[in-house]
Amino acid sequence: EGDYDRKTYRLQDTALQLHDTQLVTSGRKTEADWWAEFLVSEGTLIWDRPMKIDGRMSITMRDVEPLIAGFRDPAKKESPLDKMLNVKNVQGELIAHTKDDHILLDPIFIDSRGLEVISRVALSPGSANGVLFAKLRGVSANVEIVDSKVKFKGLGGRHKVLQQVNMAALEH
Repeated sequence: EGDYDRKTYRLQDTALQLHDTQLVTSGRKTEADWWAEFLVSEGTLIWDRPMKIDGRMSITMRDVEPLIAGFRDPAKKESPLDKMLNVKNVQGELIAHTKDDHILLDPIFIDSRGLEVISRVALSPGSANGVLFAKLRGVSANVEIVDSKVKFKGLGGRHKVLQQVNMAALEH
């Protein structure tokens, strides 16, 4: 529901579904049958240039393969480590805000099938910046993303990343 003339819409229980999606880079391509669903429980959308969105979403994905591929060097082929890290049937939550041509995803929280991810990512044309903590099968690490390049910061680091991520926003 919304105001067509002002291009402003209230989002509640609105879904965005991706089916048969594939990520292709110069060095690799993911399977073509990947799917995901984003369910916006509450939020607003202003359909303009740039588009503005503020909302809380739940995420369900077939697996995390495109995310792994998206943060890897595009020239590198898929590795055995990528396959090991590819968790299936992922569920989580995120809050998205836009300002000008930037999208802020803060927090991103996934707790599904032995995978825990806590992250904050700012996206702008041609660049991603943020922090990420991930724990899988008892092994955890944190990384920093600067100008779309992932920099390994160390094992563990959950507390350090939590200081930079607005997890309290999910409590409302």
